[in-house]
Amino acid sequence: MKPELKPLHEITQDATRILCKEIGVVNTIRFLNQFTTGQGNYTEERRQMFDDMSLDDIVSEIKQMRNKKEKKRKDKEAKKIARKDGEKSSFDDMIAYVDENGNITSEPVDPG
Repeated sequence: MKPELKPLHEITQDATRILCKEIGVVNTIRFLNQFTTGQGNYTEERRQMFDDMSLDDIVSEIKQMRNKKEKKRKDKEAKKIARKDGEKSSFDDMIAYVDENGNITSEPVDPG
């Protein structure tokens, strides 16, 4: 007995219908999005992007990005610790004043 060969579009419709029934529409869409094809020509784009860079240049740029990211993470952690240790700002630190020229200042303006 020879199996029935359906056209690919019918198989896709059947599979989509079954997935929707079994796992729901949202999860079906999430699942199917894994298999969609991208756009463009990655090889050509990569050539254009890195054509004027040596391997050392690329590695150096990666290290700079990693260092910047690590510094940002450490700064964020330091701020978190400072907040936790009780460095509380007062309401007075949050108030801003506007002088007669429309400039924002942290000092009260004499209304005189």
